[in-house]
Amino acid sequence: MPRHKFNSSENYNKGRIAISLQSSSDIKNFQSKPEENINLKSSITTKLPTKRSPSLILYNIPISTKEEEIQESLMAQLNLTSPLNLRFKFRGNSTETTNWVFEASASTLNTINQADLPSKSSKEIRESQLKDDHLRQIIESFESTHKDENFENWTGRGYLMPQGVLYCFAPDADAEEAQLVVPSHEITNVLKQYHDAPTAGHYGEEGTYHRIAKRYYWSGMRSPIAD
Repeated sequence: MPRHKFNSSENYNKGRIAISLQSSSDIKNFQSKPEENINLKSSITTKLPTKRSPSLILYNIPISTKEEEIQESLMAQLNLTSPLNLRFKFRGNSTETTNWVFEASASTLNTINQADLPSKSSKEIRESQLKDDHLRQIIESFESTHKDENFENWTGRGYLMPQGVLYCFAPDADAEEAQLVVPSHEITNVLKQYHDAPTAGHYGEEGTYHRIAKRYYWSGMRSPIAD
């Protein structure tokens, strides 16, 4: 019987042993031995480890974020035809955040490497909103110590500004939470995320509008979505 060169071995529960061999030929030879011996065949079963896809980890996601929202965003931004398999979650850098671990194929990871994914902080979102003249006026109205009729007008139309970022309860949005207000120079990027997604055709014009309106808002948003 030839000797096999083991890299390592480790005992597991229920009498199982994980063995690492140096070459594929060593693996084949080792697997064949129980088949050739009646006594070994009845007591030993060999099995190769299953291949697992690599992991995609999203760090420090707010704990209030729902899996549906993350899956929808990933599908839109990465042109996925189906959701990723969620392996598990673990605590982020604070009690208010969670890290999400998804199973992702090599092709998906390659897409991520090539994509310019938006991962903006609240500060960056605010700075982007301030570049829009119209939104800057609304923000200044909220931050003014004198709450005049302009402030009452914006709040009456559903605007609010938690942590310095402008949101709005859009009248047509089928969502309980306020939507992020998109500055004019970012509208094209938002539309591209949803129109280029492989599932876009399944939703149609009205369905695509409601998908976007769940998360985003800008004045007159129905027109460019229809186009």
